[in-house]
Amino acid sequence: MIVYNSNLVAVAPDSETVAACFAREDLFTIVLEHFQTGTADYVDLISLRRHSSNTSMYTSRTAIHM
Repeated sequence: MIVYNSNLVAVAPDSETVAACFAREDLFTIVLEHFQTGTADYVDLISLRRHSSNTSMYTSRTAIHM
């Protein structure tokens, strides 16, 4: 699943259920966002885009700067 520019954990009416779904082991999720969100806390890969020429991609333990 790819989540772009949305914090589903914060805006969904039943946030606990949404968070539990994102925490599933059989779901691979990528977030493309400008800053760390509640949804990004539960995903496998995060691409934080701070400026147009500066992108950082994070996995659970490493960072890749592009």
